[in-house]
Amino acid sequence: MPNNKLLYIGRFLYLLQHNILIFIIPVYVYKITGEKSYLGIIFAMEWGVRLISLSILPSLLKSNNYIKSIYNSNFIQGLIIFSLFYLYYSSNMIFFLISIGVLSSILFDANFLYVESHIQNNLKDKVLESQSLFQSIEQLSLLIGPMLAGLLIEKCNIINVFLSIALGYMVAGLLIYLTKKEPSQPNMKKNINSIKRGFYIILKTQGAITLIIQTNAINIIFSACISILPAIVLDYKYDSIFLGWVNLFISLVSISSIFLYNKIVSEKEYHSSQFINKLFYIIYVGIIASFFQYFSENMYLTITFISITVIADSIYSVALRTKRQLMFNTNEFKNVLPAMMLLNAISFPIGGILISIFTRFYSAKESVAIVAIISFIFISIYILLRLYNDRRKKLQIF
Repeated sequence: MPNNKLLYIGRFLYLLQHNILIFIIPVYVYKITGEKSYLGIIFAMEWGVRLISLSILPSLLKSNNYIKSIYNSNFIQGLIIFSLFYLYYSSNMIFFLISIGVLSSILFDANFLYVESHIQNNLKDKVLESQSLFQSIEQLSLLIGPMLAGLLIEKCNIINVFLSIALGYMVAGLLIYLTKKEPSQPNMKKNINSIKRGFYIILKTQGAITLIIQTNAINIIFSACISILPAIVLDYKYDSIFLGWVNLFISLVSISSIFLYNKIVSEKEYHSSQFINKLFYIIYVGIIASFFQYFSENMYLTITFISITVIADSIYSVALRTKRQLMFNTNEFKNVLPAMMLLNAISFPIGGILISIFTRFYSAKESVAIVAIISFIFISIYILLRLYNDRRKKLQIF
């Protein structure tokens, strides 16, 4: 049997480097250029390539040994970061710094697919235990990563920061390399036809369409808040360490709210025909909170409003995943899941693009408020169209 302790430690170290990396790149770019629009561009580019990778990676990545594929991807990611940072440092071209984040996003998705496939093929008797451990590792790295990143930015020079991240990826790969390998059967099959079938099923399911509209409405404003957060905090004259603590606070509040939500909402409520409609209230809370951050002149009040938006997005995400599973049978779900993941993720690069456009003319807080208005109008138009169609159907009956 594989040495799972080394696998878990290696996975934690890998995720820690990832969360440090996605924190520091926009901060460094903003510090170097002073351009808020770059923050939206970085976010849009990272999620734009992830849309592509989510759709084609499962059909491209094949492996007979997932452990080997995991540590190879870790080593490759470390080398890419080292090489691109050298190009950035020798040329002062921000393009290479942004490319690190973009390529790392693709490799992050590949790494995730290999880990999931390893669990499915080699840890079938411990699926729940393994997934719980991996989820705990992910949450822990999400909490610690930004805090460490803020310290690294303020206490170390940029060369040492990126060298330590590249080395961290390689050490993570080494730990996983030391895991005893088990032969695995290829499990990644082409999913193009699966996605097409998923689109067809979704188009026939009104509830699924509503969930996709809702998800994109909340994700647009969520991505706007998260992408511009470094500029908002730094513009208040706080440093990167404080920004790290802000991210830690938001993550803790978000995790706590999910735990509380799961305690309050029962499975019976998920089966209610009105459950999806109730989710609109959560979305409106998130949108309205992001709009009201514009009126706050106090940093802590601004963070509170943004935290409410993140909480709304987190709670909605849990509700979405649960309702999605209950809405379809097992065979339908296999086809629907990749299609819905793609459709739901479209809003992330859109949010980044909108922030990139509006910050050229308005302040960071004004830009978030404008995106909030767009999100409000988008979801409201959908509700009005639904009410109109429902009313027309009733009139046809009579």
